[in-house]
Amino acid sequence: MSKSFTRLAALALILGAGLIAAGCGGDDGDSTSAEAQTPSEVVAAFYAATADGDNEELCSYFSEETAKQAAEEENADSCEEAAESGLSDSDTTDLAKTVEVGDEKIDGDTATVEVSSSEQEGSGSINLVKEDGEWKIDFTN
Repeated sequence: MSKSFTRLAALALILGAGLIAAGCGGDDGDSTSAEAQTPSEVVAAFYAATADGDNEELCSYFSEETAKQAAEEENADSCEEAAESGLSDSDTTDLAKTVEVGDEKIDGDTATVEVSSSEQEGSGSINLVKEDGEWKIDFTN
């Protein structure tokens, strides 16, 4: 099995594009649906799910096209199945714990969230798209 999903799911982490866990720890239970979440909250929740190794939760933050691409690249039946191999690497889950989420910019149905990591130099950005009223991470563009 290739490492394509690992690169896809942890793209922002590994390439210096991702990570500020500022929003990861502050869940008060009031905002559980992606519809109620801001782009920054979605990115923080994505990294929290990655750090926890929660395949189902992680995939729930992907755009439909990103989830489909992840499954196809891993020759898997689903994003969750593809994530299973990608998250088996403890370096990925450990690195996700160091993510810090920065500024967000919303432009209609697209958004960009700046991220960085205390474990890697540099920073990057995560692209999101709005699907059915919910912000979703989009690694396809």
